[in-house]
Amino acid sequence: MASSHSSFHLRGPRTCIKVAAVADETATSVSIVPRLANEEFAPPKFELQLRSLRSQGAVVHQVGTRYLALHDYGPDVRELQRFLQMEGSFPKSQDVTGYFGPLTEQAVKEWQMTHNIPSTGGFGLQSRTVYLAQLKHANPYKSEPRRLGGRSTEDTLVTSTGPAVQPVVCAADNSSYTYAFLGMFAKTVAVVALFIAALRLSKAYFQRLRAEEEQRAMLEADRELQVQRYSSMLNKDRKPDSDEVKPSAEL
Repeated sequence: MASSHSSFHLRGPRTCIKVAAVADETATSVSIVPRLANEEFAPPKFELQLRSLRSQGAVVHQVGTRYLALHDYGPDVRELQRFLQMEGSFPKSQDVTGYFGPLTEQAVKEWQMTHNIPSTGGFGLQSRTVYLAQLKHANPYKSEPRRLGGRSTEDTLVTSTGPAVQPVVCAADNSSYTYAFLGMFAKTVAVVALFIAALRLSKAYFQRLRAEEEQRAMLEADRELQVQRYSSMLNKDRKPDSDEVKPSAEL
């Protein structure tokens, strides 16, 4: 007997009931999971935070906001399987089908046990909260204060198709030292330029003082010369004329 899979949906104004039947050669299992049609099992602004982390360079898996459990199907289940495969809970040899089967349920349970979450096998609010915190912790472009020049080399970069790899230090990681050296060099040049300008100003000031002193000395010497000339002229006017006839003593 060939294995078969069938599913159908019963939708009302408030609820959406999914009934999935999986039959194989030995047994048949049926799961009925009642849920609200628009009910979300995710932290506030979950998708907005995922978009923000993706824009910062983080590897994000669009696991959606609905409660994912056994026999669910969709692209959000496919992203969940890729995430679990990257975490090592889902076998890498297994194809990513987008169908939430027993293998995916067991992988979710293992991942929940690893992160101290009740191992229900379903991916809901608590699982997405831990998933978001894990993304923020592993994000190489986290919003904490960083070293000048780029990303921290202690962070781990991951890909959706392989295990975690260590980042390669590139030129951007060493640019901080270049910027620091250029900054110190510019400051040194500025200090030297200020010192030279101060020396030139001091030299000009002392030269001006010396010129004023020399000019003052020249004025003093000229004044003394003029005083000597005036004194000699007065002495010459007061001296009696040698040609005048002296009065006779006999008279």
